[in-house]
Amino acid sequence: MSKKPLRSQARNIVFNVYRKIIEGEGVNLTQSLILKRVVDLTGEDTSNDGVFSTPGKKRRGGKKKINLDSFDLELIRNKVKEFYTVRQEIPTVMKLLQILRQDIDFNGGRESCRLILKEIGFEYVKCQSKRTILMEREDIKLQRYKFLKRTKEKSEAEEHNKLYVIYLDETYIHGSCTVNKCWQSKYITGLSKSISLGARWIIVNAGGENGFVPNCCLVYRSTSISADYHHDMNKNNFTKWVTEKLIPNLTRPSLIVMDNASYHSVRMNKPPTQANRIADIKEWLRANYLHYDDLWRKYQLLEVVKQNMSAPLYEIDEVLKSHGHEVLGLPLYHCTLNPIELIWGIMKQKVADKNVNRPASDIKLLTEEAISQIGAEEWRKCCEHVKKIENDFIKQDRIMKRLEERFIINTSLSSSSDDEQEMLVEFLESFSSSE
Repeated sequence: MSKKPLRSQARNIVFNVYRKIIEGEGVNLTQSLILKRVVDLTGEDTSNDGVFSTPGKKRRGGKKKINLDSFDLELIRNKVKEFYTVRQEIPTVMKLLQILRQDIDFNGGRESCRLILKEIGFEYVKCQSKRTILMEREDIKLQRYKFLKRTKEKSEAEEHNKLYVIYLDETYIHGSCTVNKCWQSKYITGLSKSISLGARWIIVNAGGENGFVPNCCLVYRSTSISADYHHDMNKNNFTKWVTEKLIPNLTRPSLIVMDNASYHSVRMNKPPTQANRIADIKEWLRANYLHYDDLWRKYQLLEVVKQNMSAPLYEIDEVLKSHGHEVLGLPLYHCTLNPIELIWGIMKQKVADKNVNRPASDIKLLTEEAISQIGAEEWRKCCEHVKKIENDFIKQDRIMKRLEERFIINTSLSSSSDDEQEMLVEFLESFSSSE
C-alpha cells in the first residue's frame, strides 16, 4: 500500500468512496471498519481518521528574524576589528558569536551571525597581499604611469612605426610537478605524488601575440640549493641567452618588456655609494676624468660623484638597442602586466597532465613538448587579458587623480615634480578623451 501523501485527484477519489460508505452503511460500522473498506476499495492507505488535508500545508514557521539597530551593527564591526588590532588573532563566526552573546545578549545562532556579517559588508575571502599596498606607493605609481603611457603610444602608433611587443621572463619547474587530484577508486589508486619536490629546471623564453619566439627556449637543470630560482641566472648567462637565442630570432624591431630582476638591470658605469671604499670611489672618479684631492674624505668624494651622475644606462638595454630594439621595464610588483606569467601557468598544467609516474629526467622533454603546444591563440587571449588589466589601472588612476585634485592642494612641489604631475594629468586626459 502507498504510504505517500495523497495528491488532489487521489484524495478526491478516496474521499468520495469514504462518503459513500458513510451514507450507505456507515451507521452500522465503526470508524476503523470504514477506513478498512476504503483501503480495500481504493488501495490507498488512510491513517488520518477520515480527515483529508493538502500535503505540505502544515509547514514549520520561518526563522525568527533578529532585529539589530545601527548601534549594534556598528558594535559588531568594531568587534571584528578588535580581533585584528587588540587580540591579534583571526576572528571566526563562533568566536564572534560568543562575544556578542556576552556583550549585546545576541540570541541568534551561528548562521544568523554569519548572515549579519555579510549584511554589513564582510566577506570570507583570500587574504590580501602586501603587494597591493606597495603598488600604490607614489614612486611605483609613477613607474606604472610611464609604462602605461608607453604601451598606449605603442598601440596607437602608425603601422610603419609600430614595434612588435615581446615579453620575456624566467620560471622554474620541479621534477615532481603533477596534478593534485585525479580519478581513482578502491581498486585503481591512480597517481601517487612524490614526497619531495625533486630536481628543479629553469626555463627562459620570450613571446608575444603571435606566439613564442622561435628557437628561443632555454631549459636547463638547476645547480643551486637556494629556494630562490633567480640564483640560477646571472648577468653572464642572461646576456648570453639574449645575444645567442633572442636577438638572432627577432625578425623585426621589437619592444622588449621584462621585469626588474637584478641580472636584467645591470648598470653601466655604476656610480659608487656610501657603501663603497674610498679607494673604489677614487677609482670611479679617475675613470670618469673627474678632479679630486687625495686628502678629501669620503663625503667630499661622494659629493663630486653626486654632482656628476648621469642618467642610468643598463647593459642589456644597450645590447638590444644596438640591434634596433627597445626595452620597457615592468613597474615593480606588477607581474600581472606580463602575459607570459599566464603562459607559464598553461605550460605547467600541460606538464602536470603528462607527468604520470615519469622519472624526473623526463621533465625537460615534457616542458619543451608543452611549450611547443602553446600557440598564437593562447598568447592572444593572455595578451587581451593583460590589456584589460592595463585599462583598469588607467581608469583607477584617473579616478584617484580627480579625487586628489578635489580635496588636496599641494603647493610645495618642486619644478621636477610639477613636470611629472603635468605629464600624468595629460596622459590620463588623453586616455579619457579616446574612450
